Amino acid sequence: MKFFAVAALLTSALAVPTPDIESRSLLGPCGVSVGFSIPSCCAASVLDVAVLDCRSPPEAPSLEAPFSKICAAKGRTPKCCSIPLAGLALFCKDPVGEY
Repeated sequence: MKFFAVAALLTSALAVPTPDIESRSLLGPCGVSVGFSIPSCCAASVLDVAVLDCRSPPEAPSLEAPFSKICAAKGRTPKCCSIPLAGLALFCKDPVGEY
């Protein structure tokens, strides 16, 4: 009987919902990802492996000026990249949330 009570308690503890993507996006446009932590405004992408003509955003993203709008003002798309090299960024992904 005690086993079933403990098993039920552990099962209910594991079933607690995790935070959604929107609440995690408050950490920044690139979240807490180790490999994709550098926000960049990029012009062209080759399968998100090599992204051409990337630059740092001209201002820090905020609630008033989201990352997507900052990059769109320059005609670019927001990306979170891992290795920036002279305008070329390797291994990029889209930012999380509504940045």
